[in-house]
Amino acid sequence: MQQVTKSGKKRKWQAVELLYLSYYNDLYRYALSLLKNADDAEDAVQNTFLYVMRDWHNILTMKESQKKNYLFAALRNASLDILRRRKHEVSLEELALQEKATCHMTRERQEVLEALRGLARWHRDTLIEAYVLERTSGEIAERLGMKKNAIEKRIDRAKAAIRGWYRTGIYW
Repeated sequence: MQQVTKSGKKRKWQAVELLYLSYYNDLYRYALSLLKNADDAEDAVQNTFLYVMRDWHNILTMKESQKKNYLFAALRNASLDILRRRKHEVSLEELALQEKATCHMTRERQEVLEALRGLARWHRDTLIEAYVLERTSGEIAERLGMKKNAIEKRIDRAKAAIRGWYRTGIYW
């Protein structure tokens, strides 16, 4: 039984790797044309291939033209998700400007902003909403169309990442 599982995993990785190598550049250019941001385009392509990995059995049975259409449709949806989230993002730069305008930033506040800059965008924005804008996890979840426990887990992971950086001395 274990042999079958290893063989299945190997086939899965080979199939996804082949798609990745064949279509990455085209998918990235398409995502970049939609999102106008290199980081977001990379995120969209990555999210597309994560989706492909979950649905790889269906993709194996498709013709090559169907695979291409499937990938581009999945990428379009991933890009639309990013665009929807982007509308609700809190700008870290705006926050820093407000901080500087209202008071002289203490060293501790500067360190907090640097720590936030080191986080992934979704973790950073969730922490800002929770602790700066003082929104509850339920309010954040409702606004993003997510479950409350997913937001709480996101906050916990972001805080754990920051704690890990401070413990190891590696900040960015």
